[in-house]
Amino acid sequence: MSIKQKLFSGFGVLVCLFLIYSIFQITKLDTLGDIQHESAKRGDDAVKVTEMVSDLSDLYAISADMIINGYSASAKKDFDALKNEILEDLKVLEKIVDTDNEKKLLKDYENNVLKYASIIEKDLISKLETTNPSINKEIQNIDGLIDEKRNSSIDVLSKIRDSIENEMKQSDQEFDTTHSVIVTLTLLIGVIIFIV
Repeated sequence: MSIKQKLFSGFGVLVCLFLIYSIFQITKLDTLGDIQHESAKRGDDAVKVTEMVSDLSDLYAISADMIINGYSASAKKDFDALKNEILEDLKVLEKIVDTDNEKKLLKDYENNVLKYASIIEKDLISKLETTNPSINKEIQNIDGLIDEKRNSSIDVLSKIRDSIENEMKQSDQEFDTTHSVIVTLTLLIGVIIFIV
């Protein structure tokens, strides 16, 4: 074999190895991208579930306000609206859960939340409708202050959550951009090496 043939063979083997490695690298980067996107989606799902947990606390807060301030049609309307939202969230949860354990937990949650809403609605609210709301005004004022601080705390916490979500979206976009640049450069170098 001549020197020219040895050099051509040597470079040919290197070019083939580089092309094989490039294909491998692109494939693995695509796999990492899929994993990263799935992780971001599950992060969004976790946020949705966290908001659902908050709805349960809000339902309790509505019932506690009725205990302190007395029954009102407005409070009952708020209760009904939130109860309906919580029940609609069950459909959202059905789409989110994907493991056998999560599906079992969803059934447990559905049983618990239906009982929770029923106790408030059938036991508590029905009694409060017929109860005299002459509760100590000082307690009602303290409840108002508590509500105010709870709401301002929720507002600040919501801003933190929104900021974290935005960071997560920016990271996802940055990953996609980096992924595209690496794939493009790898293909470009592969084509140039193949041509040369």
